[in-house]
Amino acid sequence: MTLDEVRMEADRLMREWHFDHRRFAAWCDLVQRPNTHDQRFETMRNDLRPALALKLLYSFNDARPWFIAFEVSW
Repeated sequence: MTLDEVRMEADRLMREWHFDHRRFAAWCDLVQRPNTHDQRFETMRNDLRPALALKLLYSFNDARPWFIAFEVSW
């Protein structure tokens, strides 16, 4: 996804799944700066069993540089 696409979709998923999004705005500002575009974002729901994490990861693909991943931990 593009940065704009991943920001919109991540915002929607965090609201829908009730993830903590307090650091999200700071991350959005950070990755727009030069030489910081590959910084990942992660937020968790460890109050659930299994615990869930939402991650925004850099793909190193110039056409589609970002993707969203969910991690489920028992």
